[in-house]
Amino acid sequence: MLTQKWATLIILVIAVLVFGTEYALKRWIPAHEQRVEDAALKQLPYQKASLGLQMQVAAGIYGTVADTGDSAKIYRSHISGGSPSITLTLLPNPDHASQFTEQFLNQAEATDAGSELPGYHFEHVRLAGRDAYIITRPDPRTKITTVTARVIAPDRLIQAVCTTGGANQQVFTQACNESLDSIQLSGPPSNLHETPYNLNQ
Repeated sequence: MLTQKWATLIILVIAVLVFGTEYALKRWIPAHEQRVEDAALKQLPYQKASLGLQMQVAAGIYGTVADTGDSAKIYRSHISGGSPSITLTLLPNPDHASQFTEQFLNQAEATDAGSELPGYHFEHVRLAGRDAYIITRPDPRTKITTVTARVIAPDRLIQAVCTTGGANQQVFTQACNESLDSIQLSGPPSNLHETPYNLNQ
């Protein structure tokens, strides 16, 4: 009789522990995942004088900076999969135009290698008073998304390419978008009311 009571008590304790642990995990895991996402999306300041650029880079991407003069690569190593990264490159603007022509934008979209992929998105935008366009290109084969921004100032073009690597695609696509959206270029002001030149890539 005593043994049966002990057995019942042990079963009851185990059941309470199992259900209690399951309940705690259901409450803790989403909160933990949200904290991880918030930490990855936290923006940190970055600037590079040789590019005349300043921006905010998501903490989940901002780790090592490989500086090569007219370009820079910002990346953070992850244990699984490739590293999320942003590569910044200085490009010439021989016509000193402040904006892209519609013809140029249409051509850039039409000739882009990923334009037929599901989830592909081309957007003509303004970034801190500069003309720009952003291309989002998911690769269904590698499951990696690449977000490319080109920003034009009268004295130069800046190309920024952000890749999500093997990290959480939803979170790091957002990290890429928010980082590239923050780009600001120093230098002569852009006259966005002028007739734009048709730049060659």
